[in-house]
Amino acid sequence: MSSYEGLWVQPADSPAAPLRRLATTLQAGVWFATLPLPGGRLLIANELGHFDVWDRGRQRPLPWVGPHPPLGETNGLCLLRDRAGRVWGGSVAGLFRIDTEQGTVRRYREADAGYRLHQCRIEALAEGPPGTLWVATSQGLYRLTVATGRLARYGPGESAPRRLPTADVRSLLLAHPDSLWLGTFDQGLLLLHPRRGLLRRLGPAQGLPSESVAFLTRLPADAHALWLGTYRGLVRYEPGTGRLQHLTTADGLAAEECNRQSVGQDARTGELLVGGVGGASRVQAAQVARTPGRGRPQLLLASLTQHAAATGRTRTHYPAPGQWPALTMAPGDAFVDVQVALADYAPDARPRYAFRLVPAGQDSARWLGLGRRGTLHLQQVAPGDYRLELRGESADGQPATRLITLPLTVEQPWQRRPATWALSTLLLAATVGGGVYGWQRLRAGRARADQQLRARLAADLHDEVGNLLTRVTLRAELAQQVPEPAFLDELLTESRAAAATVRDLIWTVDAAADTAGALADRLQDLLAQSATAAGRAAHFTRGPEPFPAAATLRPDVRQHVYLIGREALTNALKHAPAGATFSLTLRVAPAELVLDVKQDGAAPVAAPTSRAGQGLRNLHTRAGQLGGTLSAGPDVAVGAGWRVLLRVPRPLR
Repeated sequence: MSSYEGLWVQPADSPAAPLRRLATTLQAGVWFATLPLPGGRLLIANELGHFDVWDRGRQRPLPWVGPHPPLGETNGLCLLRDRAGRVWGGSVAGLFRIDTEQGTVRRYREADAGYRLHQCRIEALAEGPPGTLWVATSQGLYRLTVATGRLARYGPGESAPRRLPTADVRSLLLAHPDSLWLGTFDQGLLLLHPRRGLLRRLGPAQGLPSESVAFLTRLPADAHALWLGTYRGLVRYEPGTGRLQHLTTADGLAAEECNRQSVGQDARTGELLVGGVGGASRVQAAQVARTPGRGRPQLLLASLTQHAAATGRTRTHYPAPGQWPALTMAPGDAFVDVQVALADYAPDARPRYAFRLVPAGQDSARWLGLGRRGTLHLQQVAPGDYRLELRGESADGQPATRLITLPLTVEQPWQRRPATWALSTLLLAATVGGGVYGWQRLRAGRARADQQLRARLAADLHDEVGNLLTRVTLRAELAQQVPEPAFLDELLTESRAAAATVRDLIWTVDAAADTAGALADRLQDLLAQSATAAGRAAHFTRGPEPFPAAATLRPDVRQHVYLIGREALTNALKHAPAGATFSLTLRVAPAELVLDVKQDGAAPVAAPTSRAGQGLRNLHTRAGQLGGTLSAGPDVAVGAGWRVLLRVPRPLR
C-alpha cells in the first residue's frame, strides 16, 4: 500500500493484522497504479517521477528514450497490459509504450511533435475492440486506433454521437464490447455507446452521493453490479435494476472521499480494498450485495449552494450523509439552493419532491411541489427563524424513509433590529459626535474595500479576458464572412483560452483555496499544463522542508502570486529558444514568500514580458500591490536565460 506517509505491507494470509511500514526511503512519490511483472517485480506509475520498477525492495526509474529530450516531473498516472501483451502507460505528458524486457519508456508517436495526446493528461486506459484503446483525459475521451494513430474524440463541442457533457474523464470500465462506463470529475457516471452516443447518466439528481467518481470496478463474484468510489462514499450500483447502495463512515469506511484508481480485490477472500484520504478499508462485498433493499427510498441531501453578500462569492457545499447543517441568510445574500435526491432504492427515474418553510412558533405549513429535479431556490425570504423541511417519493407514491429538516435563520438588517435602536439611542445621547464620526469612517472603509475589490476584479477581467474575447469576436466575424476551417480552429483556440482564463480568475477569489498548499498545487498544475504538456523540460520545487501546506495566505497574496507566475511562465515559454528548460520554485515562510520562475538556456531574442512593456508593467504593479519587490531579466547567476523573482513580505493571514 502506497501513501504519503510511505509504503505499508500486511501478511497476505492475515487480513486482520495491522499494517506495517516498509523500511525503505526509495519511494519518490505515491504510486498511482501498479502492474505485476515476471520475477516478482512490479511496474509503477509514480506520482513524482514517471514509470518505475520495484524489484526486491529497490525502486528504479525507467529511462525515457526517443528523439525528444526527457521532461522533468511527468507524473505517471495509469498502466495497462493489452491482449497482445503490450504495456501502456499514461501520464501528464501523454501516452507511452513501456518495454518491460529492455526496461525503457518511449512515447507513442514520439516523432510527431504536434500529436494531440502529447498535450493531454491521461487519467485512465481501457482496451476496446482489437487494435483500439480508450484513453480518458482531462480534455475528453479518445478512441485510439493503435496501428495508425487515428483519434476520435468524445466530449463537449463534438457532434452526436460523440458529444459528452464533460471533458474531464477520470476512470473507465468496459460494459461489454460495444459500450463503456465513464467515471467523471463533475458529471457523475456516464454510459457511452460509440455509435449510439450517451445512453445513461447517473448523478446527484439520480441518487449518486457525489458528482465526482474517483474509480470504477467490477467484481467477478458480483458481475451484474458496478462499484463506484466517489468523493462522498462508496457506491454499489446495479445497472439492470437501478438499485443504489451507499456506504459511508457510518458503515465502517475509513474515509468517505475515495482516491482515484485506489481500488483492488483480495483474491483469497473476495473482499474489496478501497483507499481514501483518511485511510484504507476492507469491504465485504458479498455481504453488501446480499443486504436487502430498504423497501422505501432514502432521501439524500445532495448539495447546498449559497451566495454570501459579505464576500460576493458563491460556494457549493456537499454535506456528509446524515449531517444536515443549519442555514443562515445574511442581509443582502442573493440566494440559497438546496438539492435533494432519492438514493438506495431501485429508481423508476421519475421521483417527486416537495418542501415547506415553517416559521418559528408554528407547527406546520403548506407543502409546495418541487417537481422531479429536487432543487429548491430560496430567495428574498422575510427575516425570521424557520424550519425548512423537504420530502420525496417515488412515482408510485412510495414515500422516502425520512424528511430532511434544516434550521434556517434569515437575519434582520442591523438597522432594523430593536436592540440596535436602543443601543444607538444610548450611544447617541452619550457621544453623538464620536458615534457619527465612527459610523462614517466604518462606511467609508467598507466602501473603499468594496471599490478596491471591484476595481481589481474589473482590471483583471479587462486585462486577462477582454483581449481574448475581442479576438474571439473578430475571429467569429471573419469566419462568418470567409468560412475557412483555419479561422474556425483559431476561434476554438481563442475561446478555450478565454474559458481557461475565467476559470483561473474564479479560482483566485475562491476562499476555500487560501492556503499555501492550494497555491503550490495550482502552480504545479500550471507548469504541467503549459511547459510539460508542450514537451519542455520543467520541474517544480516547494520549500522549505517540510512545506507549510496548511498555512493560510492573505487572499490578495494568493491571487497576485498565481497571476504573476502564470504571466511570467507564459511569456517565458513564448520566447524561449529550443532546448530551454524551465523551473518554478515557491517558498513560503511567515516572514516572506518567494516565487522564482527561471528559463535556463540562451538569452531570448525578445524580453519574455515584452507586449510593448505591458506584461512587465503588470508584473511590477501586482508586486507593488502586495508591498513586495520583483525583478525580471537575464539570470545574472549564469549570465544567460531569463528569470522573474518575486519577494512578498508577511504573506500569511
